[in-house]
Amino acid sequence: AERGKIRPDFRVIDHEWFKLVEDCQNSKAWGIVSIKRRRIGASWRAAADILHDCVFKKHFRAGMNSKTETDSRNLFKNVKYIFQNLPEWMRPQATASDRRDFMDFSYYVKDANGNRIRKGNESSVYSVAPVPQAHEGAGVGKIIMDESGKYNVLDLWQFAEDCLKVNTRRVGMPIIFGTVGDITKEGRGLLEMWKNAD
Repeated sequence: AERGKIRPDFRVIDHEWFKLVEDCQNSKAWGIVSIKRRRIGASWRAAADILHDCVFKKHFRAGMNSKTETDSRNLFKNVKYIFQNLPEWMRPQATASDRRDFMDFSYYVKDANGNRIRKGNESSVYSVAPVPQAHEGAGVGKIIMDESGKYNVLDLWQFAEDCLKVNTRRVGMPIIFGTVGDITKEGRGLLEMWKNAD
């Protein structure tokens, strides 16, 4: 807010967070529900985590949302911003085009016969508005639900949970976090997930 583009400090809490994410992701069973204070960089951490998955894993698909459609796009802008500022040797070819809500980590070439062939790691990330059916039918390896204390996260979760499963087995990971607003209104869903995470 004060200095524009900076190289952020990497703190112990960042290391602990990414270690927790990795452990939960490797478990193929657990997710994260986190109630946090404001302005700790959680959205940027989530964007960095999603970008890491899409850059280093083949055929990985991730979905994300925040408290409004505009905020979901802003969360997605963090992914694009980090991607655009990666060192060139680390940045894969990707098709970002001018879309505000989708990025494909692949590119196309033509073979000897003129057919278009998709190359790259073929991972993707998308963002959606926080409506109940937003992630329905997506089939993803990870879902980020940002600012989930500001909308009815339980309504969204009832449709999104199946996107993380193959048949009845959990294979994808949810990361659900936010600052709780009014505990008797929008915040009750996040509080319920926090208290009864199992």
